[in-house]
Amino acid sequence: MYSVILTIPLAQYDFFVEKIHPSSRAYELLMNGCFDQEICDGHVERKMQILCNKDEAVMLLQVAEEVCPRIIPKNLQRLAREIEY
Repeated sequence: MYSVILTIPLAQYDFFVEKIHPSSRAYELLMNGCFDQEICDGHVERKMQILCNKDEAVMLLQVAEEVCPRIIPKNLQRLAREIEY
C-alpha cells in the first residue's frame, strides 16, 4: 500500500480538528500531521501535511464531508488525484 500526503490550509485544519472526536482515528491522523509554511505572492501560507494511506485519505474525506463540508472544495480535486495514483 502506498502513502498519500494531504495538504490542508491551517485555518481549515483547525476547524476540522475542532469538529471531530479526540478518540477517533481521523483525529489521530490529523494530530500526527506536520506543520509547514511557504511564502506565496508575498505572504506566508501556513498548512498542515497529513501522511496517510489511501484508505485513511478516503476516511478523512468522508469525515470532512459529514462534519465540515466547507473545507472540502479546495482540497477535493487534489485529494481525488492523489488517491487515483
